[in-house]
Amino acid sequence: MRTLILTLLAATLAAGQSTPRWRVVYEYDQDDTRFSITDFAAPPPVNNESLVIAVGDLWSRQRGRPVAQAVVSRNDGKTWETLKLPGNPTSVFFLTPRLGWFNTGGNIYQTSDGARTWTRLSRLNGALRLHFFDEGLGFAVGLEKSAWRTIDGGRKWTPIKEAAEPSTKKETSAYTVISFRNEKVGVMVGTSVPVPRGPQVPRWIDPDSTSASSRQLPRITMTLATADGGQTWKTSSASIFGQITQWAQSPATAEALTLVEFQDGFTYPSEVHRWTAGKLERTFREKDRAVKDVAIDSLGRGWLAAVEIPGSLNALPIPGKVKMLQSLDLKSWAEVPVDYRAYAMRLLLDVRNSVNPWVATDTGQILRLQ
Repeated sequence: MRTLILTLLAATLAAGQSTPRWRVVYEYDQDDTRFSITDFAAPPPVNNESLVIAVGDLWSRQRGRPVAQAVVSRNDGKTWETLKLPGNPTSVFFLTPRLGWFNTGGNIYQTSDGARTWTRLSRLNGALRLHFFDEGLGFAVGLEKSAWRTIDGGRKWTPIKEAAEPSTKKETSAYTVISFRNEKVGVMVGTSVPVPRGPQVPRWIDPDSTSASSRQLPRITMTLATADGGQTWKTSSASIFGQITQWAQSPATAEALTLVEFQDGFTYPSEVHRWTAGKLERTFREKDRAVKDVAIDSLGRGWLAAVEIPGSLNALPIPGKVKMLQSLDLKSWAEVPVDYRAYAMRLLLDVRNSVNPWVATDTGQILRLQ
């Protein structure tokens, strides 16, 4: 499949067109400050209206606390504007270029004018992620094994009681992933993190402090699954090495991709698994590619957003080169050229607009495939 993808790219060049490339269309570059993007959204255009928004924290040497900020483009990345936010962002979700929700410190806000103004709707302590299907139906997940459902657009939230069923400690457990194939079928995924014994020294400080195997403690993965739009849920849990940090479902088929990230010291920084017909298989794992996000667009293409690991220490606290991979069958992966300026430690994909996929970096950059 890698050969096929490269052949298609070669055919594009032969036809006189440029090779598709992930290009930096926005970069925060100001002296003495840095913009750390914490969440990102690029909903499909509606009636020739478009929106790309990145929310995050603006850090300054002169200020001890970060300032909440958003950058927005309404013309596919040609120009950008900076907007203030009502609080430091935890997550943002846009259903359309006008209608979106924003979570900060447990407060849920809504906008109906494309992030120009925000209205506070409710308070949801511990909420980490939001997901909506229309103006009414939405879900949230968060700390202490919490999950909620709303049918009025976020004004009132009902706890999902099944979320508390796994026999894990409340204070060390959280749901962090929401993934739906459609309005009926979806999953929520969480993790219970074990409390390590004794002092923990990062391996990049002291590579010989502990062996790789002794540092890896199994974690309990908690899963909630629904087939009726969240009215009922089935729970399951399993002990695994690593943590499931992303779960991407195909909007057209029964396939899905899951991302498992490992602690520093493990042989591989991450693994990507493919779910199909009830079977699970590993589809990507490389020692020098730390995958940070996964997605499947409406055309069925799989996308991996990764960071190049410069050596054997996968938790080195410095940005690495951004590497983007594509697959037409979710099995074989080929790298797509990326702007040489793109560096990151975390990456955020949004491919709902399959014609123009987007990715944002925690270092204040936004890239578009063009």
